[in-house]
Amino acid sequence: PATAIYPSDLDAWERKSGLKVTAGDVVFIRTGRWARRDELGPWDARTKGMPGLHASCAAWLKKRDIAMLGSDAASDVMPSGIPGISHPVHLLMLNAMGTPIFDNCDLEELGRVTAKLKRWEFLIQAAPIPVEGGTGSPLNPIATF
Repeated sequence: PATAIYPSDLDAWERKSGLKVTAGDVVFIRTGRWARRDELGPWDARTKGMPGLHASCAAWLKKRDIAMLGSDAASDVMPSGIPGISHPVHLLMLNAMGTPIFDNCDLEELGRVTAKLKRWEFLIQAAPIPVEGGTGSPLNPIATF
């Protein structure tokens, strides 16, 4: 909880994986939220915090012109460290950049498969359910290797 991911961490991931995030990519941020919950039980994110991206990562993601951002939480580290704004990455991605977001994904199995295959790129497919007047929709994203 409350561990921030910074642009330097994203750069380090690119170096370690040998990949470069480029225009049109969907980026998933796996913090280990669900594995921790399975191991230690639920916690109150409002009081204990939540791991995620620091607001400074928004410029990193914008520079790479990603198509979509996904996370096993709400993308943002909590507390955000930005006075008066609880979810700056969320707001910047959706409102300022028009980048859709996958929230609260269970990325544990995906993490196991990518590690086993040593492959970090895959086709992602997801079809939203039309919800009249809604601002979101349940999805069942499918990764194809």
